[in-house]
Amino acid sequence: MSEFMNFILISIFLSFPEAILVILLGLSLCNIKVKMKKVLMIAAIQAVGALLVRYANLGFGIHTLVQLGLFCLLLSVIMKIKLYKAVVPVLIGTFIEGILAFTIVSGIGAIYEVDFSLLNVKFIPTLVYGIPVKIIELILVLVIRKNNFTLCNIGEEVEILGK
Repeated sequence: MSEFMNFILISIFLSFPEAILVILLGLSLCNIKVKMKKVLMIAAIQAVGALLVRYANLGFGIHTLVQLGLFCLLLSVIMKIKLYKAVVPVLIGTFIEGILAFTIVSGIGAIYEVDFSLLNVKFIPTLVYGIPVKIIELILVLVIRKNNFTLCNIGEEVEILGK
């Protein structure tokens, strides 16, 4: 399978669901209510952005900054909220996702011999290690939403601008 096809599959099956979950985590924890249609739109554009950033092969760390910037910009434009208020849910969701991914992937890597250089380049290993992260993220989103748990309350101000 070609490198570009690997990147496309990773974007569809991992970047897209990851973006959905990061958005839902961040927005839920900031008490921001949003329609799923907007979440899907942001996630789809973010997945295309992830594909382009991966294919551009930017230096270590730069790809993360580019994607965070794109994420914040998309959230701000599509949800019609101020950019500085979009940064908070993006950083919260990304931080939680990063901790979960690091913990789970390194935990699995400690049990099995893993060539971490294949992750984010080869579709199957990336999918295998990504699925447990996404499942735990989904459970976390459901628990947060069911219990109305929030870290900050910027939702009231955002809803006025988002209408």
